[in-house]
Amino acid sequence: MDKHGVSNAFRTFGEDASGHAQAWMDAVKKLGAASKLDKKTEALAYIAVLAAARLETGIPFHVKQAKRYQASRDEIISAVLVGLPAVGNLVDRGVKVIGIDSYGFDRPFTDMMNDYFRTSDSRYLFPAHFFGREKCYCHVERLANLGKLPGPYGFKVSCLPVKIKGAGASWTRVVAIL
Repeated sequence: MDKHGVSNAFRTFGEDASGHAQAWMDAVKKLGAASKLDKKTEALAYIAVLAAARLETGIPFHVKQAKRYQASRDEIISAVLVGLPAVGNLVDRGVKVIGIDSYGFDRPFTDMMNDYFRTSDSRYLFPAHFFGREKCYCHVERLANLGKLPGPYGFKVSCLPVKIKGAGASWTRVVAIL
């Protein structure tokens, strides 16, 4: 990643296939000009697609774009999480633990509650938490120091939970093994 948030892979693409890279950038500019979305919504949507497709190397660049258009941290996290149904795809591919540095994978509590009270549909309540009942996976919330990791891969993670009799969740000590 360079100082502008451009991944090494994209920079190499631009250097090694400059004609193709220019054609790509021309297409991106034309699509951007044709878009009916405001710039902030467009940036957040792009983050959502990158996160759902596991194209993590592009996320830092597009987070900077979203921030430039006044997207808040909560909006950026929500954009990443809007693709939560794609978690099922990750779990099907063998992922057993998914972690995040925010308070949860679910939508903001007040939004979930408002939808629940409006519809009486319990599916609006904590869907990420209940997903673990359908497929075997664990999600870990409120992680710290993620920025110190070498990238989205290249390390192992060990989660050491505290067992509490009769509980379905507890705190855990999460350690990255580099």
